Amino acid sequence: MKLYVLLLICISTFLSPRLTAQENKATDWLFEYNWHWIDGQNIGSNLIVDIQEHNDTFFLLLPSQVLTSTDGQRWTEINSGYGQIIVRGLTKLHNKWYFVGGYVKDLRNRNGDIITKWKIIDHGRHWQVWNDLESEKTFMTYQNDTNELQGAVSHIHQIDTNLFLCVPLDNAENCFVYNYSTDTYYQIDFKVNTDEIEIEHVGKHVYILDDDRISFLYFSEEGKLLVCQTETASPEAQLSRFDDVIALRTFDDIQVLHDTLQESDVAAFKFLDVSRILRLRNKVFAISSSRGLSLLEPNGASELWTPPTVDPIVDGLLELEGQLYIVNWAGRPGLQVSQNGMFYSRYVGSSTFRFNNMDLIFSAYIDQENCTEVDRETFEFFFPELPFEEGIPKRLIHARTTNIIVESDSTMIVGRDKADILRIHAKSNGTVAIDTVFVNDSPGIVYRFQRLQESNEPTGYWVSKPDTLVFTDTEFNVTFSYPVPQTRSVSKMGDGYLIASYGDGLFYLENDTLKRVVYNDAKSNEYFSEVGFQNGCFFALSNEGIFLQDSAFAVSSILEEKPLYLYPVFADSKVEVNGGLFQPSLKTGPNTRIISTTLGVLQLTFPSKFRVNTQMLGGENPSDSVLAISEFNKIDIAGFNNFFAWNSNRKEWEELSSLELIQRNPSRVILAYSPSNNSMEYIEYFRKSSLLSPFTIYGIIVGLSIIILLLVRQQQRLAKSRKLQRLSLNSGWKPIKHNREDLHFKSIIQLIHHDFKGGMQMLLNTLSFAKRAEESKKGELIENAEGMILNFKQSLSDRLSNALYNDDHIYMDIESVIDSAMNEVREYALLKRIKLDVSSNVILKVKHSDELVRAVSICLGNAIKFSHNGQTVSLRTYITKAFLVIEILDNGIGLPNDMTDGIPEKQKGASGEVGMGVALGIVTKLLTKYDAHVSVENRNDDDGVIAQIAYPMSSTDYQARKNSKASDN
Repeated sequence: MKLYVLLLICISTFLSPRLTAQENKATDWLFEYNWHWIDGQNIGSNLIVDIQEHNDTFFLLLPSQVLTSTDGQRWTEINSGYGQIIVRGLTKLHNKWYFVGGYVKDLRNRNGDIITKWKIIDHGRHWQVWNDLESEKTFMTYQNDTNELQGAVSHIHQIDTNLFLCVPLDNAENCFVYNYSTDTYYQIDFKVNTDEIEIEHVGKHVYILDDDRISFLYFSEEGKLLVCQTETASPEAQLSRFDDVIALRTFDDIQVLHDTLQESDVAAFKFLDVSRILRLRNKVFAISSSRGLSLLEPNGASELWTPPTVDPIVDGLLELEGQLYIVNWAGRPGLQVSQNGMFYSRYVGSSTFRFNNMDLIFSAYIDQENCTEVDRETFEFFFPELPFEEGIPKRLIHARTTNIIVESDSTMIVGRDKADILRIHAKSNGTVAIDTVFVNDSPGIVYRFQRLQESNEPTGYWVSKPDTLVFTDTEFNVTFSYPVPQTRSVSKMGDGYLIASYGDGLFYLENDTLKRVVYNDAKSNEYFSEVGFQNGCFFALSNEGIFLQDSAFAVSSILEEKPLYLYPVFADSKVEVNGGLFQPSLKTGPNTRIISTTLGVLQLTFPSKFRVNTQMLGGENPSDSVLAISEFNKIDIAGFNNFFAWNSNRKEWEELSSLELIQRNPSRVILAYSPSNNSMEYIEYFRKSSLLSPFTIYGIIVGLSIIILLLVRQQQRLAKSRKLQRLSLNSGWKPIKHNREDLHFKSIIQLIHHDFKGGMQMLLNTLSFAKRAEESKKGELIENAEGMILNFKQSLSDRLSNALYNDDHIYMDIESVIDSAMNEVREYALLKRIKLDVSSNVILKVKHSDELVRAVSICLGNAIKFSHNGQTVSLRTYITKAFLVIEILDNGIGLPNDMTDGIPEKQKGASGEVGMGVALGIVTKLLTKYDAHVSVENRNDDDGVIAQIAYPMSSTDYQARKNSKASDN
């Protein structure tokens, strides 16, 4: 019973091959794919036998050669082992691939070796039907297993995994179906009339063309014939397959038998002589009997919605509270409908939009007061195809609106009649309030307006006028204006804005400077509706089509003021984007966008990535170099879309044709082209001159002069640095006199180490400078080094004699102590332009003055070392009950944060001076013997350091007087 019902269904469904065409939306081959015809290897003039795919390689079989490719674009010839004999195909046997001969019908490997003694009758990717020449029996090998067939066959066609339609060698016999897995045969009531037959199938639907007839067969899962129907076919008809579409093709007609084709594709297939479209791996190929092979690459576009009118044009899009509206300038009155539950069709003359649970009706033709509620009768008169929903307030807005921006849940900004801009408040009580926020007081209309986005917060709006683009604040008060006519789009890019003009191309605005963007086809492609960025792509919508580019490359081209190459989404068809109403496009997903075009609403899926190959090449003649590239035949040399030349007079890039390129012979040329989808070549050629021009020579002389001046300046800096280094060490290594009774053996060794190490550092620095210096300077430096050696000798001698000298009875007034220390560092301070400011009113004398002089000298030297040129170092004195205090203050670089003991170690000075980091530590330990101490710390009141020497009053001749101002600290 089930079989009988199935049979009735099949018979009613397949009364005619023409009735098998299905109602699903057909692929638009010319619209959704870009066709790249393969040039070279005589492909276009040969009759293609077949194209097959095995593993990662495509094989193109021609009458006299076999070509292979891994990408479907670049093909190379290989040896098939048959010489100039046709190769019928490839097949896999025992996990290896072999060629099948077209005439001799044997199997050979690539070296031409014959593999078997079989005569191949038919074959597939993984099966072979063959005659054994010795036994004359027919066998079938399938997936490395072999079965004998009952009877001789001429054709075999695989219609399912294990089902094969077999045509007997004797045409008088019926065909049969062979189930390989069960080794079962099903005889069918069908015979062929000739040996020359064509067979195509989709699933269990099989079409056979033979002897001026077309037959349709439909099989069950087991292989039993359920339907068999035959019609007459034209004698010149051929069976063609376009992916899942099967058709009869004649010289002037294509009759679809299975599935459907777009009418535009039928016309194109006739014109291009397309006989087959097939998918292999992840590629799609088309075969033409006159043009050869074409690689079809999807462009990411598809038709999504077409208005229910004769004219498919869509002028704008609007998304409002999750609803998508298609808006046109004009249409059949009242035709405002919903289609597929996704889009709502509206017309500018009288439109209704749902907002905040209210229907806002924009119309200049309804004779009622503004903001009043529209009754049912009026609503149904103006919008007969829209349902009148009870409980939804319907408020009239006297305006034709061309632009709407949602400001909040209850507020929208609306453009009225391309003149003023309104703020409409849709209140929760079902009423409406209207405020005019922008009055166009200048000639011309308001074309568009939109928010200006900075990060995620709006900072104002831009408003487009006929000749001017104005920026406003959030209350539409004008802040800036720029001479850009009919602006349609302003997109944030880096620190500026990318501006699209409908009539004057692209501009980039940054720091109040407006620059024109150079791009390909600028002479014909000036009417842009929108530009922006999405999913790593830059997109541009214009009346010449939809264009893409890698976003990073587009941004760098614009910022570097180089030509921007726009890659067309549609290579062979033109789709216009006029975008005069609301939004030209809307983002619908991370990588999808819907666009209003002359073909209706399109959906564009952005590619996951672009391949951009940039090169910079030099040569004597850039024009000749660019015209000699190997892939020049892929470029339309008659067009203006590939060549850019540098105009040295205007200091800008301009687009040129190939003829203009040869005539002008510019010094820099850029060639940009797209060999395939989502890829681009961008090559810049520059002129390498063999002879130097006078201007170049002059430039070299000027450059050398500057270099010489810089070298002299550098030598002066080095000399100053050496002097600074020498002076910075003067206060740290000179000998210190000492009382014999106070010195232990360890202290003497410390002083000798101090003198010797400081002196040796100066000597090594001087010899290092001498090694790198010019010959004229070496003598002076070596003489200085010899003088240092004598000073070292005298220093060590003085150290030993002073160690035995007792100077306990010698006093020196504090003023002389300060003067002696100042004299040691004065030259150092003058070289760094450091001002020494001394403030001392203390009058007394001190013992152990040499140690105190050295401590003050070291602290002053450190203050100068760590101060920048031109700063001030201050010295002040005061007394407390127990101590004479000497403070040295600077405004320099300060002490490092990780200093822990209060005495800094080795540290570079502000001018790079290198110290040993030992002088202050040694003199501090010596002063401790007299109950004096030294402290160094960063200042709290300013930058820099304060060094404080506290000297005991017991080592002075000071006598406290009445009314003394000494501190109690």
